[in-house]
Amino acid sequence: MPMSTKTLGNWGEDSAVKFLKKKRYRILERNWKADHKEIDIIAQRGRAIIFVEVKTLSMSSPKNPNRFLPEESIGPQKRKKLLLACKYYLFSKKIPLDTSWQIDVISVEADDETKKVKIHHFENELY
Repeated sequence: MPMSTKTLGNWGEDSAVKFLKKKRYRILERNWKADHKEIDIIAQRGRAIIFVEVKTLSMSSPKNPNRFLPEESIGPQKRKKLLLACKYYLFSKKIPLDTSWQIDVISVEADDETKKVKIHHFENELY
C-alpha cells in the first residue's frame, strides 16, 4: 500500500535533517510557520542561516518519463513565497540585516520497499 503524502513528506524531512546534521549543520527550526508562511528546515552553518526547502518523491510511484525530479517542482510562485517567508523569519527573529543567509533545496528520492533514500543537496539554489 502506498505511503500517504504526509508520511512521505515527513520521512523526507527527517532524512534531510539527518543529512544536514552529518554535514555539521545546526538545526534551528523545523516546519516554521507564521502568517501563512512556512519553511521546512532552518539551519545554521558557521554564521550563515540556511533555509531549506525539502522536496520528496516516492520511487515506488509508477515509472513515468514525464515525471519531475523533486527539485524541479519549485515553480516561480513557490520561489516567491519562500523568499518572503525567509525575509519574514529574519525580521521576526530580529536577525541583523547583514547576516549571511541562503536558500537551499534538498531533493529526497525515497524507496518505500527498501526504505532507502537518495539525497541531493542544492546549495544556495533559490534567490
